[in-house]
Amino acid sequence: MIFGGFHRRSGVVALIAVVIVTIATSSPAAAQGFTEVDKLVASNPGNDDEFGKTAAVSGDTLVVGAPGAGNQAGGNGLVYVFERDANGVWVEDVQLSPSNGNSLDDFGFSVDIDGDTIAVGNPNGDGEIFVFERDGGGVWNETAILTAFDGDSDELGFSVTVSGDTIAAGAPESDFSGAAAPSTLGGITPGSRAGAVYVYEKDGLGAWVEVAKLVDPDWAGLADLGAEDQLGRSVSMSADRIVAGAPHLNSSDFAPGSTLIFSQDGFGDWVFDDRLASPPTLEGFGSSVGISGDRIAVGSLGPINDQAFVFEFESPNWVATELLPSGADFRFGVAVDILGDEAVVGSQDDDLGIAYSFERDANGDWNETGVLQASDGMDNDDFGEALALGPGELFVGARNDDAAPFMDAGAVYVFSGGPPAVSLSIAGSCPGSMTLTVETALPDQDVVLFLGRNPGTFVITGGGCVGTELDLSPAKIFRTVTTDANGTASVTSTLQDRFCGKYLQGIDRMCAKSNLLQIPPSQP
Repeated sequence: MIFGGFHRRSGVVALIAVVIVTIATSSPAAAQGFTEVDKLVASNPGNDDEFGKTAAVSGDTLVVGAPGAGNQAGGNGLVYVFERDANGVWVEDVQLSPSNGNSLDDFGFSVDIDGDTIAVGNPNGDGEIFVFERDGGGVWNETAILTAFDGDSDELGFSVTVSGDTIAAGAPESDFSGAAAPSTLGGITPGSRAGAVYVYEKDGLGAWVEVAKLVDPDWAGLADLGAEDQLGRSVSMSADRIVAGAPHLNSSDFAPGSTLIFSQDGFGDWVFDDRLASPPTLEGFGSSVGISGDRIAVGSLGPINDQAFVFEFESPNWVATELLPSGADFRFGVAVDILGDEAVVGSQDDDLGIAYSFERDANGDWNETGVLQASDGMDNDDFGEALALGPGELFVGARNDDAAPFMDAGAVYVFSGGPPAVSLSIAGSCPGSMTLTVETALPDQDVVLFLGRNPGTFVITGGGCVGTELDLSPAKIFRTVTTDANGTASVTSTLQDRFCGKYLQGIDRMCAKSNLLQIPPSQP
């Protein structure tokens, strides 16, 4: 099925003066299957912890929410932070808890991470977002508790996303302030549970400040439109674009769900940008969302059938392709994630759980590449309700997995494969004009290129990729390039003889490393 929309805004500025030649399409990559390589559980499991209810990954750091952890003992949920060790194994590093926790809160109901910033949603309490930031010593500290400026909790933190110095959080219970008279549809007050997305940014002093409350612009003046839309039930962000679902679930007027796009205008303000066309289902479109550059994944849990789509921006429209699973499709779309040419969709399959992987080929078609299940999966594990896709790996949450003797303690399964890491290639002769090409990187992101004299080991000591080991030594930054919407970039430079025979390696903001590439040695 194909659906369209229109208009977007985007702007990328290279960090240094280099010639960037964008490539229209990325090179086709071989279909990447996934293989289960690990199962992560909490070091202190308990009954009904729901470890794996949510998960997010950034580079060598994985964040897992366990909103039920400790609740039976008067706790309020925990967030577990895992780090990848030198052998590539994920090891629990620290457990985060709120400074003002109350019994039966839902701290960890939603989580996200970008570099040195973790955002944690707590919708069941006062409606809060907890911000943790990693200091120079690698220690995570709670630096802010974000609430709604208008004083309403409205399940703020039901969903959360972070990108750089911006955090967006959904509040699906928020009422539209313009509501006045009873609705003719089921007696619902117009605008009740219309939903909203709150946006916070870090100011010049390092404080997090609410800068916007995003609502559906069509609510104004249309009495019935905003009833129980639940905007913010899902949210995702990439660079200067926020996508939010308003699935209109469990309402009494049976209107279709919606998915909205917000972006920053020329003044840096967040404004409504576009609305993705809903498929012909009654409810549920926007139950889950994910974004990667100019591609958006949307899950639709409708009362009749469950679907998932990838929307791609083809100026001036957003064009959608339905992702079709080869097997069970019960609650297909309960979770989605997307990264470059790879998309994953969760499906509960009567609660046993399946995750389907899809890959975009050179013709722009999305093909199923994997049907993933837990090696020890059982009914009611809810495998696939949380997904986190990173370069070369996939994390799948199973919040009701049992860890004997504990029931519904939860687990996260680690799969290797999927989208490849950054790829470098070079053409030309040295000394002379040479073209360096970056491919299969994240879209609209910086890739830092390091230059080294020999193959070896170099440990990054600063920035968001502290501890990452490069494969060349000694190393220094050669230059930074910015990829286009397809995750590609090309740099043409005239290299002097002193560069010939040296080695290059790239790393992106997710700390994914490229292959080690040698500049051709000079010819006698």
